[in-house]
Amino acid sequence: KASAGKAGKGIAFVFYEDYWNPNCPTCLQKVDAHNSAIKKAIPRSSAVVIEIKKGDRHMDKLPSVVAATGKLPRIIVTDAAGEKIIAEQKGAPDREAAKAFDKTVKDAIGK
Repeated sequence: KASAGKAGKGIAFVFYEDYWNPNCPTCLQKVDAHNSAIKKAIPRSSAVVIEIKKGDRHMDKLPSVVAATGKLPRIIVTDAAGEKIIAEQKGAPDREAAKAFDKTVKDAIGK
């Protein structure tokens, strides 16, 4: 929160999809593709990034506005205080959706 506030950025909580069947090559490729697409959509210039993977032990420290459960992968961007959701991207976005998401975040933060 402190670094986001000083830099005038938001906080991006990135939830990655987990491998549901590690013995299935097609399943692995799908999960890798979804996680790669969500990584490309992260608004790094407008937000401090916090990456969250399944089994992280600090899930209880998430702000109350950020739900620990939901569609994966997803990005939730909050204000610097973590009190209000600015934007949310659920699922793996295509290139155009990623650009639109980045623009939404930049407009909301004012950068």
